[in-house]
Amino acid sequence: MLYSTLQQILHTVEELVNNRPFLLFLGVSIFSGMAVGLWLGLLFIFVDAYLNLGEQFAKMSLWAMVCGALAIPIWYRIVVRWGKRLPWLVGMGALLLVFVCTGVLDSENSGYLSILILYLSFTFFVSSSAVVLGPMTCDIIDYGCYQTGHERSGFYFAVQGLISKIQFAIGGGLGLAIIGWLGFDMNAVTHSGMSILGLKLSISWLPVLFIIPALICIYRIPLSEHRMTIIRRRLAQRVERAQIAE
Repeated sequence: MLYSTLQQILHTVEELVNNRPFLLFLGVSIFSGMAVGLWLGLLFIFVDAYLNLGEQFAKMSLWAMVCGALAIPIWYRIVVRWGKRLPWLVGMGALLLVFVCTGVLDSENSGYLSILILYLSFTFFVSSSAVVLGPMTCDIIDYGCYQTGHERSGFYFAVQGLISKIQFAIGGGLGLAIIGWLGFDMNAVTHSGMSILGLKLSISWLPVLFIIPALICIYRIPLSEHRMTIIRRRLAQRVERAQIAE
């Protein structure tokens, strides 16, 4: 019984490994999760300890929540009109610009409006992933079913959800470790050049480095809307033939 179960698990893992769109999708989840985890994990420290705008952070977060709620239906309509991959590329590309602009801000020349615009922009463009992730996972599941003849939807969703959460947590922890190692002190009145470098490296330049391979993975996912229409048609034909054979 145990041997049979292990054999089935290994067979399922082999199917996932041979599903190229799924591997690319995991690459997007890993790299974008690290980037977003770094940025969000350090945002309050950046706003409070570096920009000295901590008292305004709650107000910013409230506006960001409103922006996120409004962004979801907008991205939904964009995805319906243009498909999943192009809007996803645009959203992730815009996040790259948000990360770059974050590194340009400094405590002397940046005010409430600057960080608010970046926070709202981040919330709006990251919402593209919230809209695309579910449908894209369904496309990958259908592709895997067409490729192998086995339906593994639960396993696909479980692996994708686990990877996303792990990378988000790792990103946040990595950012805190880096700024701590380079001596950034939240309670300090002034900050050394090295500690500021560590903060900007963690909240800006590392997220940029992580989002670039995520963009490459999105671009290389081969599941266009036209191709998925063909795959689903053939899956339906396969089901019809099986029903007739019975």
